Amino acid sequence: MDDLPTSELQVHAYSLIMMWPLSVRPQGDKNNSTSSEIIRAIKQALDNDQRWKRIENKLHHLRPTGAINTPNDAPSTDEYAEFVYFYPFVQQFLFGKTPREQTLSIYRFTGVDEIEVELNKPSAAILEVPRLNLYVFGTGDVMLVSEVTTTEDGKDAWDGEITTPPCQRVRRRLTLSEVLQLNETLRRSYPPYFEAQDKPGYGIKHAVWRHKGKPTEWSMPEKGEDDWAALSQALSDKGGARNPLYLRWRALLPQFSSNSPYQWRQVQDDRMPAMTSVVLEDPAKLKEGGWVRLANFDGPGEGLPYAKKFLETFEADCCYDRFWDPEDSKKQTRYLTTGFGFAQVLKKGDSNWNLWHRHYRTLYFQMALISHFHQAVLQNLSDQMALVAQKADLEGEHQELLIYRKNIKQIMAQIIQFTQTYWFTDVSNQIQARELFALLRKHLGLEALFAQVTAEGRETNAFLNRLEDERTAKATENFNRIAMIGTVLGVTVGAMGMNMLIPGQEYDWHVLYAWAHGGFILGITVTAMILMTWALRKLPLNASRAWIPLGFAVVFTLGMGIFINNQIIQPKDEKSCICEEATIPEKAQR
Repeated sequence: MDDLPTSELQVHAYSLIMMWPLSVRPQGDKNNSTSSEIIRAIKQALDNDQRWKRIENKLHHLRPTGAINTPNDAPSTDEYAEFVYFYPFVQQFLFGKTPREQTLSIYRFTGVDEIEVELNKPSAAILEVPRLNLYVFGTGDVMLVSEVTTTEDGKDAWDGEITTPPCQRVRRRLTLSEVLQLNETLRRSYPPYFEAQDKPGYGIKHAVWRHKGKPTEWSMPEKGEDDWAALSQALSDKGGARNPLYLRWRALLPQFSSNSPYQWRQVQDDRMPAMTSVVLEDPAKLKEGGWVRLANFDGPGEGLPYAKKFLETFEADCCYDRFWDPEDSKKQTRYLTTGFGFAQVLKKGDSNWNLWHRHYRTLYFQMALISHFHQAVLQNLSDQMALVAQKADLEGEHQELLIYRKNIKQIMAQIIQFTQTYWFTDVSNQIQARELFALLRKHLGLEALFAQVTAEGRETNAFLNRLEDERTAKATENFNRIAMIGTVLGVTVGAMGMNMLIPGQEYDWHVLYAWAHGGFILGITVTAMILMTWALRKLPLNASRAWIPLGFAVVFTLGMGIFINNQIIQPKDEKSCICEEATIPEKAQR
């Protein structure tokens, strides 16, 4: 059996599902927002954009736009199979109704049903777009899912320019080489580099969404939105440098209002995680280089794209061959994954190929969606913790640390919510589902990423606890100092008697003068106590020598009180008091 190059292999059916992880973040220096605030802002933007329509019953996520939210809610056989395939807790996450619909909401873009693409040679194709959904998760993260497919007869390409009139097009099937080109270029959200200012790397000449047989004006790149001048402006944005976006992707996103503090941000690089399904006449004729390019979503080419030694473990690491045997014509189904990409290759004429293709669009899609959602959330949480730490002055005043603590508290709440609600390492009791899900998670490194984020959370929490312990210890020390001064003053005043503050009855003074005397002494005492308390609060915990002058200040203050009480304001002498006491009985007798 001769192996054929990709350019000679015709594709009888083709599907590409792209999953674009996004996040919503406050602009500028605004503090982090809670997940509920972000979700409300996203839903407000979606409600204001009439092109987006909410899918009330999440089992209908694959139905045509005109069939969603209709009175007929009876499930189809495919929807039934998709639901029962997963564990109950996964069913609740993907399809269930939750309080306030916070766990997951799905929206359908209603203004697109096709995409026209210009390929090499030159040649072109118009592909169907059966799915263009926006997944809004309870964490505030978003996934834009788009699917492009060939039509039922598979003849969607033609040789010639994209502007060739339909009457002059000789339709044909896509080749595997063209499929590899679409896999490589269509999922790019922006060019990763420019070879020259007029030639973007991995660029696609023309890719425009269509609706009801006509290209949509808002996605036409010919207006200049996808050239060097427009895309490079993203690096000079007033809010800081950011990744640019091709018009065909940017125009799909609902826009926040002018007074909203939020903006869309990409979580990963220009390559969207993607899935592809390819139906070939004879998959066994595909060369090793073709398998490697399908698994890695690389562009067309001949030979191996990587070194042979590097690919020694390719089949063991990236291929799931439960139903693959090149020598057996009845076992010609193969799955390949490298984490960011998942490929399914089927044989035309296989009695089960249509069933496997439906599984790819439903069961395997849901497993890939969950895996990439996990990766995006964990990366976003780690990024948020880093940004909060960068903005905070961790060695600054107490107020700065309070702001940092508030922001970290919100992130820690998101980590707890994600761990308790969305994090699961298994989705189904089906053996194939468990093996494929484990393979996806392994290549994405989810366990290591989860351990990293939780470790960052623990370290941050331990740091904040240490700061709180130090603050409590300092407050206790200051309180003890203040209490000691108050004790000294209280004991001294008690020893001197209340005459220090208010003269006794033996003073033959006017009542108002007596109260003025007491107020004067009390004012000196309270003022001295306030000044010493303020001085003590400013002292570091180890400033033991400062107690010497403070001690002298206390003694001096008390001495002044005694002097004023005993010398400046004199009681009447003892003799006059005795005489007055002696005359009292005489007056009484008279």
